[in-house]
Amino acid sequence: GNRIEFDNTIDWRSAVCNLKAVFPLAVSNANATYNWEVGTIQRGNDTPSKYEVPAHDWFDLTDTDGTYGVTVLSDCKYGSNKPDDQTLRLTLLRTPGASGYQDQATQDWGRHEILYGLSGHNADWRNGQTVWQAMRLSQPPIAFQTTSHSGTLGRSLSLLSVDNPRVRVMAVKKAEDSAELIVRLVELDGQAQTGVHVSLPNGIASAREVDGQERPLGAATVNNGELVTDIGAYALRTFAITPSPVATQVPAVTQESVPLLFNRAVTSNDGQSSVDGFDDGGNAIPAEMLPSEIDYRGVSFDLGPTTGGQLNAVACEGQQVLLPTGPYGRLYLLAAAANGDQVTTFLVDGEEVRLTIQDWGGYVGQWDNRIWEGGITEVAFNWPWAYLGLEPAYIRRDPIAWFSSHRHTSSGGNSSYDYAYLFVYAIDLPPGATTLTLPDNDKVHVMAMTAANDPGADTTPAHPLYDVFNRDIVIPTVMTPIAATGWNRDIVVDQGAATPFSDDAMSFDTSNNWSYYEDGLAGSAKGLPNSRQFVSISDGTTQVQLQPYDQNNVLFMETSQTTGTLTFDPADQTTYDRLAIFAASANAQSGSTGALTITFTDDTTATNLTYNGYDWFFVVSANAINNLGRVRLSNGDFEDGSEGNPRIYQTTLDLKAMGLNEKPIKSLTFELATATDSDRSTAIFAISGAETKLAIDLNCDNETNFDDVEPFVLTLIDIDAYDDAYPNCDEQRADVNDDGVIDGADVQAFVDALLQP
Repeated sequence: GNRIEFDNTIDWRSAVCNLKAVFPLAVSNANATYNWEVGTIQRGNDTPSKYEVPAHDWFDLTDTDGTYGVTVLSDCKYGSNKPDDQTLRLTLLRTPGASGYQDQATQDWGRHEILYGLSGHNADWRNGQTVWQAMRLSQPPIAFQTTSHSGTLGRSLSLLSVDNPRVRVMAVKKAEDSAELIVRLVELDGQAQTGVHVSLPNGIASAREVDGQERPLGAATVNNGELVTDIGAYALRTFAITPSPVATQVPAVTQESVPLLFNRAVTSNDGQSSVDGFDDGGNAIPAEMLPSEIDYRGVSFDLGPTTGGQLNAVACEGQQVLLPTGPYGRLYLLAAAANGDQVTTFLVDGEEVRLTIQDWGGYVGQWDNRIWEGGITEVAFNWPWAYLGLEPAYIRRDPIAWFSSHRHTSSGGNSSYDYAYLFVYAIDLPPGATTLTLPDNDKVHVMAMTAANDPGADTTPAHPLYDVFNRDIVIPTVMTPIAATGWNRDIVVDQGAATPFSDDAMSFDTSNNWSYYEDGLAGSAKGLPNSRQFVSISDGTTQVQLQPYDQNNVLFMETSQTTGTLTFDPADQTTYDRLAIFAASANAQSGSTGALTITFTDDTTATNLTYNGYDWFFVVSANAINNLGRVRLSNGDFEDGSEGNPRIYQTTLDLKAMGLNEKPIKSLTFELATATDSDRSTAIFAISGAETKLAIDLNCDNETNFDDVEPFVLTLIDIDAYDDAYPNCDEQRADVNDDGVIDGADVQAFVDALLQP
C-alpha cells in the first residue's frame, strides 16, 4: 500500500483538553514542511508562543540525510504541532477552558467522523509525490451507476488530461458568462514547469488566460488541439478553454408540462397578509422571489401565477391528474410539505408509489448542534446560558430545485434567514400511463409537474456526494402538540369581541392593560391565527396548537402567584425525546428565564431546568411566532406589530440527551420568569413534543454484529486497486485479507515496520 488511513468515529464530551494524533517517527529533523495549498512553508519545533500551526492537507518530516520521510495526511483538520525533532502531532479536537466566551467550554462536543493518514516516501516529499497521496485521501474516486450502451469512446475516457504530474488541476467549471470551460492549474513542487500540455477528448479549439474572477489577461497557446503553457514555482494559472466541436450531441430532454388545477395560494407580496399561506400558520413563499419557471438538470417546471394571493399550488386531496401522451418515462414533481415531512402514497393508474415529501422550511442539514437554556445574545463574551444537550446531526437528501432566503409571515412581514424550499421528486411511468392520483393529504403542496424522457435519468452516484452521517442516529422528528390541563387565564381577545375588550379577556401586561388578540379583531390584519395553529419559526418544523381564545388559554403567573402546573392526560403513556415550551413575559427583560420541574408518572422529578420567559417585545432569538400586534383592553387601542412585536418564544428541551426520555410525563411545573419589575407576568401558551423513537442502525459495518472482531481495524489503501479498498460489511476479518484489512492485534507491529527507514 501507498498509505495508511485512520478512519475515526469519536463521541466527544471532554473538557479543557485537546485530542491529538501523535506520530513518534524514526526520522529526525529540526524542520518540517507544511502545505499551504498553493505553496509550502518550513517550520521548526514548538516554542512557548508558537505551539500550534496550520497546514492544508498534509505536513511532512524528512530525515536530515534526505533519504526517507513520513507525511501526515488529513482531509479536514488543519491544526498541528511539532514538539521535537522526531514527533508530529495532528490536532483532531479542541475544547478549551473558558472564563469569558463560556460557550467555548463545550466547543467540539458531539459526534465526529475524522479521516487522516500516513504516507512514507524515499528522498523528500516531492519524490514521494506526497501531494497526490493527500488528494487521494481527501478526494477519493466517486463512482456513478448508469446503463450500458454502444458508442465509439471505448471503456475509458478522461474529460481533461495534464501531461505533467507536478501540475495539478485545482478546478474545472463552466464559465460564468460564456460557454467556455474554466481550468485552473497550480504547480506543486516550488519548481517552475515548462511545456505543460492540457488536452480534452475532442481537442481544444481556442484558449485564453483569465484571472480568478474570469477577467481576461491575455492570449494562450494552442498547438495541435492542446493547450501548451509554462507555470512558475507554486504559481496559479487559469484558462478559459473552448472545446473543439463534437459530432455527437447528448439529446435534449423531451418534456411536456402537466396542467394542474390550483386550489391554494402559497405566495404573498411583501407587506401584505397571505390569503392561504404555505403552512397552517399562514407563512408564505415571497412572491417577489419565486420565478415563473424553474429548471432542474434540464427539466423545466412551469409555475402558476407568482403574484401573492393567487392560486398557485395544489394542496393534495386525492385529485386525479391526467398525464400527457408521449414517450415519457418519468414524471417530475416540484413539491414540498407543510407542518413537517409527510409520508404519502401516489397512484399511477392504481399502482402505489410511496414518497416522503420534505418540509418546506428549516435547515437542509447540520452537524451535532448544542442546545442552550436560552437564546443567542448580542454580547458573546459573557455567555449566560447553560448547556442542555445535543441535537443529533442530520441531512435532508431530497434534491432542491429552488430556495428563498426568507419567508413571509402571515401578515406579510419578512422572516429573515427562515428559508423556504421546493424539492424535485421523480415517479417512473409505465408505458401508456394515463392518470396520477394525488395523496389525500392537504399538507403536501405540488407547485408544478413535468412529464419527461430524460436520457441522463439513469445515471446516479453510487456513493454519497456529501456527508450522510453513517451512524446510529435518530432522525429528528417533528414536535407536535401535547394536550394538557391547568390553563388558568384568558389573555387573548377573540375575533368577535366588542369593546370594551376587558369584558372578553384579561390583561397580560397588567400594569398597562395590554393583551394579545385574534387575527381579524375589529378589522385588524395582525393577531394570533384564527386556526390557533402555527409552525414555529424558531426551527421551522415544530407544530403548535394554542388553546381556545374564548376560554382560559394560558398558564398565567405573576408576583402574587409565582408558580403554575400543567398536567398531562393520565391515560397518555407517551415518552418524549424532546419538549418545546411556548411562553412570553410582560415587563421582563430580554434574558428572563423561569425554572421548570418535570414530574414523571412514577412521581420522580427532574429539576434545574429552565424555559425562555423573555419579554414579549424586541427579543429576536427563539421566536416561535412574532409580529402579532397587541390591544389595550380599556379603550381598544391597537399597536400594529411593528419591528416584529409582540412575540411568543420557544424553548426546546432535549430530554434524550439528558437521559429523561424513558418515562411518561405526569406534569410540568413552572416558576415565574425572573426580572426586576414587580409588575411582571409570564404566560405559558402551549407544549409540543417529539415521541421517543428507537435508533435506526445506518452503519453497514457495525462491529456489534461480529463476535470475534478486534476493536480496532486498519485499512490499507492501494491506489492501483481502489475499488477493492474497503471490505464488505459481511466479511470476517482475517489477519490481512484481500481487501487490505489488518486485524487490530497486528496494527502496531505493522505501523512500526512501515515507519522505519
